[in-house]
Amino acid sequence: MAGPSYFGNLLNKIKSEIIENISKEGLEKNRTYSLLIIITDGYCHDMKITKKTCVEMSGMPFSAVVVGVGSSDFADMEILDADE
Repeated sequence: MAGPSYFGNLLNKIKSEIIENISKEGLEKNRTYSLLIIITDGYCHDMKITKKTCVEMSGMPFSAVVVGVGSSDFADMEILDADE
């Protein structure tokens, strides 16, 4: 659980699976909902691609829950939660 945190590739893989599910059934008949739980120390080392992918996924049947662990700086996670 050490090392840099890259979320973009994981999000893109989930996005591809969601698109595949929707293409099979259509959005109206799709009964698949994806939930990603990220346990993190607060840092995101691919913030640009992570933000872009999160925006692209905003209309999809998907939620991400971020759980912060430790006493590190969680500024990156504050940016991703889009409260501001």
